[in-house]
Amino acid sequence: LENARFSFNNIQGFDGIGIWKQLPNLKELHLNHNNITGFVGDWGNCESLVVLDLSHNQITGTIPDTNFGPGKALKYVYFTDNLISGPIGSTFLKNLVSLVKLDAAYNQITGTLPNEVGTLSTLETLRLTQNRMMGPLPPQLYSLGPSLKILDLDNNGFSGQIGDIGKLSNLETLRMKENDFVGAIPNSVYGLTNLKVLDLNTNRLTEDIPTAMGKLVNLEELFLNDNRLAGQISPELSNLQKLRLVNLSNNVFVGDMDAA
Repeated sequence: LENARFSFNNIQGFDGIGIWKQLPNLKELHLNHNNITGFVGDWGNCESLVVLDLSHNQITGTIPDTNFGPGKALKYVYFTDNLISGPIGSTFLKNLVSLVKLDAAYNQITGTLPNEVGTLSTLETLRLTQNRMMGPLPPQLYSLGPSLKILDLDNNGFSGQIGDIGKLSNLETLRMKENDFVGAIPNSVYGLTNLKVLDLNTNRLTEDIPTAMGKLVNLEELFLNDNRLAGQISPELSNLQKLRLVNLSNNVFVGDMDAA
């Protein structure tokens, strides 16, 4: 058996992997949208697993760190919308050498983002929306390079300044709303010319929006509301011909609206 799909049923209970450990050739397992409870468990015998989708269940406990199991083949991991708690372990990340997408949004994950996130050289999507994570983001995150396209860290407790994000040159979506980031929006953001969505609302960002904002020619959505941004609204925003949604409310901008 290589592909098993049980999505959108009413499957309940979870015996810590059970039968799946007996299927070493299994490549895809889809158990999403059920009523599965229990723990994520040890997937050590599933060495061929490429896709693991446990999203939209009621799975509890922590993500196993040293004994999670699959790694070299695993590319897509979905833990979305469960009751998973505790931190993301450094060994868990370090072992996922082929990871393309990690979606652990809408859980109760705590702790900081480990430095080992920087080892995920093939990562395209990282979604940790609406958890309870905290602390500054590790510099290694910003060194992932051109593979990363979607970075979604909304609704956590991340803090500190946003780092030099320029190496993420193919980033298309950057969501960091409702955290505790401070300081200026780094100039390196304005070099991300593939960016379509920039959402930094509800933080404590300060200073102004520089004219370099006009370089984001592919930007479609811009949300900077509920910060402490100041100065004049840059007229270069008029260069953003693809912009559909913009919210700059609840800041301290000044100046002539006609000029902006």
